[in-house]
Formats: sequence, C-alpha cells, structure tokens
Amino acid sequence: MAQRSARVPALRQLVAALLLASCVSSTFVPRRANADEKVECIDAHGQAQLLRRSGRMRAARERLLACSAASCPILVSRDCTSWLRELDAEQPTVILAAHDEAGRDVDAVSVTLDGALLTKQLDGRPLEVDPGSHVFRGEFANGRIVESRVVVRATEKDRFVRLDLAVRAPEPAEAPPPAVRPASSASSSGPPLGVILLGSLGAVALGSFAYFGLRGRADESDLAATCGHKCGADDVSGVRRSYLVADISLGVAIIALGAATYLALTSRRSPP
Repeated sequence: MAQRSARVPALRQLVAALLLASCVSSTFVPRRANADEKVECIDAHGQAQLLRRSGRMRAARERLLACSAASCPILVSRDCTSWLRELDAEQPTVILAAHDEAGRDVDAVSVTLDGALLTKQLDGRPLEVDPGSHVFRGEFANGRIVESRVVVRATEKDRFVRLDLAVRAPEPAEAPPPAVRPASSASSSGPPLGVILLGSLGAVALGSFAYFGLRGRADESDLAATCGHKCGADDVSGVRRSYLVADISLGVAIIALGAATYLALTSRRSPP
C-alpha cells in the first residue's frame, strides 16, 4: 500500500508536466507561424516591386497575390492590393489562333513562350504575357512546328497571334518600270562644243586661205603686167605677204578641221 501511494503522486506529476508542455507549445507555435508568414508577406511586397519594374509582370502578379492576403500586415496588404489593380491595367494579353493547311481552326496545339510552356490547348481565351519581344512556338498534333515572333507592348490587350500551317503565297512584286536609256550627248544636245569651235575655226581659216591666196595671185599678175622682172622689193613683199598668210591659214584650217573630225568620231563611239 505504501508503494502504491508513492507511485500516485509521481504519475500525477508526470501528467501535469505533459499537460504544461502541450499548453506551452500550443501557445508559442502559432505565434512563430504568424511571424514567419508576416516575413513572407514583406518579402513578397519587395519582390513584386522589383519584378514589375523589370517587366516581369506575370511573376510580379504572383507575389502581389501573396502579399495582398488578409493574413498579411494591413499596410503591406493595402499596398499590394493597390499595385495589383495597376498591374491589371498594364498587363498585356494575347489570344492564340492556329490553323491547319486548309485554313481550319485547330485547338490541339501546344504553345511555348520563349521556350517555356504557355498552354497545351487553345481555347480562345486571352493569356497574360510580359511586354517585350517573344517567340511563340506551336507544335501541332501531326508534329509540325510553327514559330511566330511578336513584340508585345505594355497595356496591349487581346493581341492576336496566328500560328498557321498553310504557307501563304508571296504577294507578286511590282514589275520595275522599263529602264529608259539616256540619250547620248551627240543625239540629245548635238555635237560637242569643241567640235563646233574647231569646225568654225577651220571654216574661217579656209576662208582666209582662199582670200589671201586669190589676192596674192592677183597682185602677182598685176606686177607681171606692169614691171615684169624689174619690180621693186616693196611691191614683191606684198605679194609674198599674201601668200604667207594664205599658207598659214591653210595649215590652221587643216589642223582645226582634223581635230573637229576626231572629236566628232570619238564622241559618237563613247558611252553616254
């Protein structure tokens, strides 16, 4: 009996200790859980701002949904809820459309966005994407793959992105206008200026040659009729002067006309 009476207080003490431990644990564990949850809310609050500024709106939305929960601190939840409404206005969306070779709508298409799975089935509903340049890659049931590169802008809603198997025929290019061959300078503006100048000089020189040649012949005939071999030096020098001018004029005429002919021939052969 003495042993039983000694065991009873010991059992009571053990039960009391277990009850106390359970009460203490039930008091402090929820408080610790609440503290950890508040820390997570504050972290999501800061991460959402960074993600939104970098254009990663889909990831920012996840963080804003986490920090706008009612269990978060009131100030944090209020900020996240306000930013979530602003993000909804800025978040661009696209609507995917796929067609087979005959142009019929196809919904069994798996689409990736920049290598990450976006959807396995097309249902016509808008899908949220981040702003920027993206590559939509659609894999059809027959194994064929179609890619489309699209630049999505912020606040752009319901942008249609087509993934078509049918290859569109290229639009016929406009025929270039017929080339107009420029007219050569010889046919459009007549002979070159050098030909005209040299030809004119040659014509004048020929006229001078004819005039002074005839004049010298006439003076020579007059001297032969009047004084014969007894003419003075002054009379003979006039006849010689006329013949000298005629010879010089003839030389100038030959050179000028020859050069004009050469220029005329070369100007016709050269390309315009």
